[in-house]
Amino acid sequence: LNETGKDLGPFEFLGEGQSSFQNSIDQRAFNVRKALNERFDGILIPPGAEFSYVSFLGPITKEEGWKFSLAIFKGTETEWVRGGGICQVSTTVYRAVLNTALQVTEQRSHSLYVDYYELYGVGLDATVFPGEQDLKFVNNTPNYLLMIAEEEKNMEAVIRFYGEEDGRKTEFLGPYTYSNQTEEVVAAVGSLGSGMIAWKYRITWKDGTVEEKWMKSTYF
Repeated sequence: LNETGKDLGPFEFLGEGQSSFQNSIDQRAFNVRKALNERFDGILIPPGAEFSYVSFLGPITKEEGWKFSLAIFKGTETEWVRGGGICQVSTTVYRAVLNTALQVTEQRSHSLYVDYYELYGVGLDATVFPGEQDLKFVNNTPNYLLMIAEEEKNMEAVIRFYGEEDGRKTEFLGPYTYSNQTEEVVAAVGSLGSGMIAWKYRITWKDGTVEEKWMKSTYF
């Protein structure tokens, strides 16, 4: 819904992120769907604005309808809390952000390895916890961004961005682990041990400029 009062022009598909929440218990699946349908579908982000995932979540309370499910605490522990599963959607948003070459300003991977995040980008996940950890990014495109969130068949969470195409392209090289790390990987992020996953992330901008960065996640 366009509430800006402006003609924003045509929206072109820019990029998407996916994750699977198959095998989630009913309460977790409920929370994932609630976040997709009620919190992150149809959001307009102005050019140059910083988006905060937590700010769109709102209170994670009984009154807001969130259910109890497992979440990670203190690095290696899991507890039953309201809203368990919301990181499924933040991870999906993060993958869409990377695929769209938006500017990430705050992100942290989970401390424990989570099977749900293996498909579509193992090691590319984003944990959130209101008051402690957020996922933030800046709309560095020329116009408004439209975020669309939905569930596709087989319990697939999908986030898509639409806006003004400016020719940027992204590429991911990896994943690299202990078993397939190369000299280039070791030189860039250090030797990968058990539980470490690395990617080389490349953005090619419209003018041909290439920007590269390495991303490494470490899991217990």
